[in-house]
Amino acid sequence: MALVLGVNNGDTFLIGRRQVEVVLIVNRAEIILKRDDGEIFTVRRHLATEVFNGVFISTGPRQEVSRRARLVFNAPKNVRIQRCAPHGSACAIDCTVT
Repeated sequence: MALVLGVNNGDTFLIGRRQVEVVLIVNRAEIILKRDDGEIFTVRRHLATEVFNGVFISTGPRQEVSRRARLVFNAPKNVRIQRCAPHGSACAIDCTVT
């Protein structure tokens, strides 16, 4: 089963110990992401993009009640995926990832 996260521009999340930022939500079907090493990815609705080895992200349908865009993650079960603190804060890697 895939993990789905609602995101806004500027949100950050961790995949394992690596940070990824939502740079721009272009539209419901296209979102631009940036990894902590500076690499940029465009993820789309019908084409999953591999952002790390074995970790694929695509966009999901936006729910009408929410303004957030949705990212759909397909990754091995041993890969931890989690949100970071709100806008402007760094991920607390030492505190949140084991």
